[in-house]
Amino acid sequence: MKITPTSTNMNRALKENSPLRPLLNAVTGVLFAGLASLLMFQYAYAEGITKGVIAKGKIAAAGKSVTVAPADLATAFSKDPLNQNLVNAAFVLWPEKLTEPQKSTWLSVMRKMGWRSTPALQTMINEAARRQDFSGVLVLADALLRRNQLFDQSAGLMNLLEAEPSTWPGVYKRLKDRAPWRTNYLQVAGSIKQEAVIDGRIRTLRQLHASGDSLTRQELAPSIAAIVNAGKVADAVQIWRKHSKAAATPLHDSDFQIAVGEGANTEFTYPFEWEFLSGPGFSAFPSEDGLSGANVAIQWDGRGVPVFMRQQTSATPGHYRLSFRVDGDAQKFASKVGVRFRCGSEVIRLRNAVKLNSQVVIAETIEPVSCEFPWIDIYGEIQDRGAAVELSFNRVTLAKVST
Repeated sequence: MKITPTSTNMNRALKENSPLRPLLNAVTGVLFAGLASLLMFQYAYAEGITKGVIAKGKIAAAGKSVTVAPADLATAFSKDPLNQNLVNAAFVLWPEKLTEPQKSTWLSVMRKMGWRSTPALQTMINEAARRQDFSGVLVLADALLRRNQLFDQSAGLMNLLEAEPSTWPGVYKRLKDRAPWRTNYLQVAGSIKQEAVIDGRIRTLRQLHASGDSLTRQELAPSIAAIVNAGKVADAVQIWRKHSKAAATPLHDSDFQIAVGEGANTEFTYPFEWEFLSGPGFSAFPSEDGLSGANVAIQWDGRGVPVFMRQQTSATPGHYRLSFRVDGDAQKFASKVGVRFRCGSEVIRLRNAVKLNSQVVIAETIEPVSCEFPWIDIYGEIQDRGAAVELSFNRVTLAKVST
């Protein structure tokens, strides 16, 4: 159960210039967002006046005014003295009327007996946050994650503790020691939004690599996506290369071995790998042919200008040359398939040519690429008529050229 006085009440003891104020506000907001619904669930398990007190606790937790006589609470406890829900309701209904000795007595019992009780853990987190005991919050959040209870809220709380310098070492140690919640925690990185939390995750991933800990694709890919979405692409590329042992080249997986290998075609992908697309009338898919390595086959009805595949590159500003080793008619390939870079909304197109006496198609930039980490698209050119097209190639390379 999510039990708390308001964040305003909790923060009164903080100094105005306390660096922990933003974190405390975030902690209380994340942990207690679902209080009303959880109290409603527990409502069904109480009886008589006990049920009434817990129901009013739900109303108070939803931010509405409610009055409960202390005698009613005393009566409820006399009927059900071991009911943890009543303790939590009391913390909501009388956050400022309860004396510190009363709270200490209840919390002392909870610390000894409440580690398998989700409501008790939440109440203890609330009180630890009120006292600015963030090391205590960390231990309790760890306990909630180990119970796999309220996982999204608990993971969000751990994200905030990962962002706070004073508690980051505790979060890192648990990840390094492979706490049972590690993989699931890292896989929900899509919820990371705040810059401080992104910076905390960057620090964590770098330190894990420095310690020799190699993350799996499932553990790393969600964090890389979150870092890219935050605009910190250089950090994402650096971390991805180290953990994935990727070569420092502008274009990744030029021979498509990763695209056909283990981990391909899963939800855990990196933007720095090929993404193959399909839609009405077209498809592009990699396969292992067993003779000349992996290749990409394109099937298209000739209509529209579909994007067959794309990748966020590590290219820097300048001119580039892309080359394809084509299976079949290179001239046909050059007339059907186009290449472009994208820098935000800016599009930089390439001009195709066939290398003399070969099956190699070369595409060169007409204007220079103007940004770092541009996307590259391989797409279908506009055709005079919608004749079906089947093409394949088994290697693509990208090189910077001088002009």
